[in-house]
Amino acid sequence: MQKNQKGFTLIELLVVIAIIGALAAIGLTNFSSARKKSRDTKRVADMDYASKALEQYFMDNNTYVPAATFEVAINTTLKDAGYTERDIKAVSSAAYPYKYCVSSDGLYYKVTAKFENANNPALTEDEGSDDTLYEVGNATGSNSGKVTAGDCS
Repeated sequence: MQKNQKGFTLIELLVVIAIIGALAAIGLTNFSSARKKSRDTKRVADMDYASKALEQYFMDNNTYVPAATFEVAINTTLKDAGYTERDIKAVSSAAYPYKYCVSSDGLYYKVTAKFENANNPALTEDEGSDDTLYEVGNATGSNSGKVTAGDCS
């Protein structure tokens, strides 16, 4: 009498499970990295949007928005005055907050966002002095001394 065996051996099943586990680990690592890049890209877009709104405000008022937190300056003052159409919310705000800095004379400003990925190319393209902060505004580069840490909210 011949035995008709159907199915997989335990070794075959373990090999398949190990392969699936390895692929899942690789996929999750790449997915996590892609999410960080995505959040950093949103930060760049948010800073550019805020910067353009601040420049429009300056053209009309000959001064930048008075010192306030980022949320008040951008999401309240500029939005109420019609310079922005949407709120800008910091992604993972506790660990990576947005900041708004304005000089005491109201002529210089910068908006900053901390990045998750220190190798993001945008960090070398901005004129900021910090390797993890993306900085936009006229108080960066050669004008970086126009706004001090005390001017930031």
